[in-house]
Amino acid sequence: MGFIHSIKKSLYAKALASKTKALVSKRRFQGWNTVEIYSILFDYQGLFELKDIERLADNLRDKGKIVHLLCYTGSISKDGLAYKTFDNKAISFNLVPKSNIITEFTNRHVNILYNLIPLEREISEYISTTSNADFKIGLFDDNRNGLDLMINLKEANLMEFIKTAERVLQKTNL
Repeated sequence: MGFIHSIKKSLYAKALASKTKALVSKRRFQGWNTVEIYSILFDYQGLFELKDIERLADNLRDKGKIVHLLCYTGSISKDGLAYKTFDNKAISFNLVPKSNIITEFTNRHVNILYNLIPLEREISEYISTTSNADFKIGLFDDNRNGLDLMINLKEANLMEFIKTAERVLQKTNL
């Protein structure tokens, strides 16, 4: 199993590098006050409670923001949720997530991407890296890339994550 996993990782790295080269562009983020559209990537059984993620999306919508949600459900298939989902069936042999839902999510231009899945998961790194977001925010991982801002949390607390991101972006003139 180790040999096949090594091959998958190698193919994944090649696919990610190829996609990254195609996405090199100028920084488009115009500042915190211009943010209108958010995408939130999260794991159904991840670090953060689903009700907290749904509350975050509702709070942003109450402020007049547009919010797109994408949930990774792992090995289980979930239907009837209020947001789009994908499962392990959407992940190819080379660990690249591929489906129409994922392509739509990554191609959509948004101002902020909140990636709530640790980057150690290839799907997380790949979606972040290939996302058409002006600014990408996620969890700290010193071994991965694909984000503009990485936040290191002592414990899984979504509100602390969001407050930290907002505090940094409000103080930063990009």
